[in-house]
This record gives sequence, structure tokens and C-alpha cells, in this order.
Amino acid sequence: MQNIRDLGFLTFHWCVIYYFRVLGLHNILNVRPYSIKDFSPGGIFFTGNSFCSNWMSSAVSSGNVNDLIRYSWQLELCHNDWHMAMEERTGAPLMDPYINIYYTAFWNLHFFLNNEFEAQLNQYRANTGNPAVATAYQALQDIERRYPGAIERI
Repeated sequence: MQNIRDLGFLTFHWCVIYYFRVLGLHNILNVRPYSIKDFSPGGIFFTGNSFCSNWMSSAVSSGNVNDLIRYSWQLELCHNDWHMAMEERTGAPLMDPYINIYYTAFWNLHFFLNNEFEAQLNQYRANTGNPAVATAYQALQDIERRYPGAIERI
């Protein structure tokens, strides 16, 4: 397995989005998640980075925890690239961690990332064959139970 930070990147973001929704902040900021199309050739945030566009169009479903860790690592690489592309196109300071959270574009990106991660968690969940693992949150709990240390503690 790769180091625990690799899966921690997406689990951290997943938890942030979870609590953001609980507080209803997504409604206040009118968050509308971006889509793969926005980051693909012809999309508003396409950077010319062939790794990200090729990878997003051909990402392998996460059938096991190693696939999920690999997916998390690859999405983290694209995430950083997309922050820069979005800053260039919107003018919002999305590379500045002290203020980027005040911009809807930041949340649109992170809700998109979260949706992609949840789709992968659901693939993982379906492959566990365990009916008790019925939600993305339960999938994360299952990973922590089955692979201690695979998820960075928040």
C-alpha cells in the first residue's frame, strides 16, 4: 500500500464536504459541482494536461482498497492542476489557502471531487459484498476496520 496520506487526501475532503452540507453552507454559497466535462478538452478549465484529461476519461473503478488509494493519489494530482487553471480563468485566488474557501468556485471544484470520490467509494462498497456497508461513510469505516491506518485520522 502507498503511504496513508494518499487516501487521506480524499477522506479529508469528504469530511469537509460532509460538514459543509450539514451546516447548509452549500445552499448559502449556491454551490453547483463542476463536471468532468469542465476539465476535459473543450471544457472551461481544461489545462492541456493530458494526464488529467486522459485519466479522468478512463479512470478504473475501485474494486479494492489499493485501487481506491491509487485513485485518490491521481485525483490529488489533478486537483492541484485544476486549482491553478481555475484561478487563471476566474481570477479568484484559488491557490491562496487563506482565502480560497470564500469563493464559490472553490466549493464547486471540491463538491465535484467529492462526487467522483463517492462514486469510487460506491464501487468499492459494491465489491465488498457486505450488505452492512450501504453508504460512502460506512465504506470509509469498513476500510479503516479492514486496513488499519489506511485512512489518515482527522
